[in-house]
Amino acid sequence: APVNLTIRRELDTRGWIAADTHIHTLTFSGHGDSSVEERMVTLTAEGVELAIATDHNHQTDFNPYQAKLGLNDHFTSVVGNEVTTKNGHFNSFPLPAGKDVPKYDVEDWVKLVDGIRAKGAKVVILNHPRWPDIARGPFGRFGLNRASGDRASGGRFTFDALELINSGTLQPDPLFICRDWFALLNHGEKITAVGSSDSHTVGKIVGQGRTYVPGHDDPAQINVDQACDAFIAGRTTVSLGIIANAVVDGRMTSGDQFSHHGNMKLDLRVQSPSWVNPTKAFVFANGEPLAEKMVPSVKPGTRTDLIVPFRLPKLKQDAWIVCVVLGSAVTNPAWATAEKYTFAATNPMYV
Repeated sequence: APVNLTIRRELDTRGWIAADTHIHTLTFSGHGDSSVEERMVTLTAEGVELAIATDHNHQTDFNPYQAKLGLNDHFTSVVGNEVTTKNGHFNSFPLPAGKDVPKYDVEDWVKLVDGIRAKGAKVVILNHPRWPDIARGPFGRFGLNRASGDRASGGRFTFDALELINSGTLQPDPLFICRDWFALLNHGEKITAVGSSDSHTVGKIVGQGRTYVPGHDDPAQINVDQACDAFIAGRTTVSLGIIANAVVDGRMTSGDQFSHHGNMKLDLRVQSPSWVNPTKAFVFANGEPLAEKMVPSVKPGTRTDLIVPFRLPKLKQDAWIVCVVLGSAVTNPAWATAEKYTFAATNPMYV
């Protein structure tokens, strides 16, 4: 007998675009198990609204496959490329479809990123900076000093963003890459944090790690140029099952720079679906914990959507402020996390 089921939307994400900047197919990356047609279905099912195609050293255009399956109304797709080099992998978009790919045998990062931008990319993201492990990942290879942000080698960092969350890559603890990122911010480098899935398969959930970008509520009519501008300006928020958005004094938020001369009122909106349990919220200033609170629990099986208020002391010096929310792992096989946690982070506001 036929059964008609309706998926219930649990969270209010009006004004936000759910983006996954790291997506693969077996068809064009040559590994994993998700054909490009299966990928169209999984993107639609997981509610990814801005889908960046990033097959390895290949510029994939999802549009014809969307059209063939009648899925154009469900998401906006962007041609990108995971420029895959010996020293690191860089998701880059938008790029023209076809074979005119950036050179990926360049070992100098500055020249590599310049070459990517010369092909038209507006956003360049350093992927999984501690993969395949802490020592052999790009930050390990180039000797990133996790206290100062200095590097032993490797040249300047001219990419726009780094993957703070990659739901396909395990980390020793949920704040491990945060500490790398904090060191770079303290070094004076304005690098945006993003979340992504790096999904190569049907079973590894595409969009599990994702980035929320301010923008149009119609997923078929997303302005890609505006989304790119938001990535570069750091007006995005990083999500692994939890969404966090911080506002100071009711108006300043991620990406803003402003003066403040007294105590600050920071309201942190924390959202998660019913299968995710956020537990603790942190506020960091220049990488040091400034405040922390437990996230009030909700009735099991219900969504979280609440404000965690902070009254922050007067800052003694200029500072960037980032909020992080941690939660429990998800064991439900419908949305099981590889990591032993769920996570959200805002991008910096500069005070």
